[in-house]
Amino acid sequence: LFLLISNFQLRQRLNEANRPAGFGTVTLSGPEADAVATGIIIISADGLHGTLVVQDLPTLPETEAYQLWLIKDGQLTSGGVFSVDEDGYRAIWLNSDDPLASYEDFVITLEPVGGSESPTGPTILHN
Repeated sequence: LFLLISNFQLRQRLNEANRPAGFGTVTLSGPEADAVATGIIIISADGLHGTLVVQDLPTLPETEAYQLWLIKDGQLTSGGVFSVDEDGYRAIWLNSDDPLASYEDFVITLEPVGGSESPTGPTILHN
């Protein structure tokens, strides 16, 4: 009886360990087919937090920055303004009042340093 219970508990633990962690992802790419820069948004299990990771983006002059836009029902919400290091890499933390998976689109544009109220520059990455 002890072995039967022990085996049952072990099987439950293995099933739980093999379950996905509940994270979601969104992949971002450039508008051109030959674009090198990429990004990914990793969404937390609760859906309200995430991490944006970009790579191979060009470094910008001090007067410009990248800005992430979260788009839902035609409304744009800024997800953050950022620059990249000399290797074109950056990771930023995202917080949202709505679940990130509820947004229809994620877009990164080129904006003046400090960001904009709405997109003014070209699209650099999108999903």
